[in-house]
Amino acid sequence: MPNTYILTAVLLSGIFLFVRSRNLPKYKYLFRNTILSTSKKYELAPVLRGRIYYPRYFYIPALKQYLVYSDLDKSGPFRVHETSDKSAGKTHVLLDEKGKSIITFEIPLSFSHRSGCFYGPSGYIPLLESGKNEEIPYHQIHNSDLSLGRRDFEKLFIQLYTSSEYIEYINLRVLGDQIHEAGIIFKKGGKVEILLSGVRDSRMIRRFHEDRTVNDFGDYYLPDISNKETFPQSEPEIEIIRLETTNINPFVHWRTRFNREFAIVNYKKEYSEGLQGVARYGCIPIYVLGESVGTTYVRFRAKGETFRIKILEVAKISFVPAYNLGLRTFQVPKQYETKNSLVFMESAQNGGSNRIGGGVFVVRPTINTNPSADIPSDMTEKQFNKLPLKLQWEILNPIKDKHKNKKKK
Repeated sequence: MPNTYILTAVLLSGIFLFVRSRNLPKYKYLFRNTILSTSKKYELAPVLRGRIYYPRYFYIPALKQYLVYSDLDKSGPFRVHETSDKSAGKTHVLLDEKGKSIITFEIPLSFSHRSGCFYGPSGYIPLLESGKNEEIPYHQIHNSDLSLGRRDFEKLFIQLYTSSEYIEYINLRVLGDQIHEAGIIFKKGGKVEILLSGVRDSRMIRRFHEDRTVNDFGDYYLPDISNKETFPQSEPEIEIIRLETTNINPFVHWRTRFNREFAIVNYKKEYSEGLQGVARYGCIPIYVLGESVGTTYVRFRAKGETFRIKILEVAKISFVPAYNLGLRTFQVPKQYETKNSLVFMESAQNGGSNRIGGGVFVVRPTINTNPSADIPSDMTEKQFNKLPLKLQWEILNPIKDKHKNKKKK
């Protein structure tokens, strides 16, 4: 009798998986601008499109706003053999509590989660205070020629430290600055000053930290002075909460088990590297199957809702549930979470040249309940899905590339 129950459960599971895979036409490519949940109460909306590099996610309670930023490679997606110059700096997006974008900008300055400002070697941006992304020059730049010796640097540091209301140590190499290594921010009477340290003969000590649950890793700096422990940074000026993930290894997905946040329910292989020789046993060669590339069908659950998405050009290691596709969510820690808190979905590929399924997306209340709102009104969903993928992309993204416009001129 127990065997009968087990057999019945297995058969029902098989039927469930078969029925679910038969609904593949309901899955939408991740480049679609309108992706609704099954109830149509929520939508999966793009925040950053393209290949992302360890985005950071923050919530600012006082403003009820979210900040997301990342390096972003926009080249591709179908023009895989072409490249575009990467913009200087990270792409930042500030969103309101409903998940709508307030401002998007790219700038080569370092964001501080302690003050909410962006700092560089010559100026800063108090974005959360002013709401503007215009750079303001420092009231004074100390050691601008990077000539101070260790003793003079320490003396000046202590003088500025004891007379300032707010002190912060910042990393200036995080965005590729090859001249300045770090800096120290001093605020007093509404004025902001900086004490610079160069890459050569640095006056700062470099340390490294890593926290994969919030995508936070990298170098941080302390002043290279005597008794440095007696000169801590000031308490944060504003409360900024980092969003967290429970998945620190997003490139492995099992297709078994139910009720998972992400489930890869189908994988349609388009081509494979075939058998590849890896070793020899005496005179006998040993072969294994190489990677395959295909379209991945993913069921995604968030806020009690289900989304069905499909992503192109995903590589998969044969017979192993390891896909060249990282999928995970970031959300406010439980102690801060409310029913209105936003959930961000991160889709990243760690190889290849395809960018069409990459980026950061936000789960937000639906703005338009029409699942075909992003295609021309005189075209049905069925007609749109029959078009070549490149044409689908161009219909949804009518703005022509800058380099094409230049050629025409």
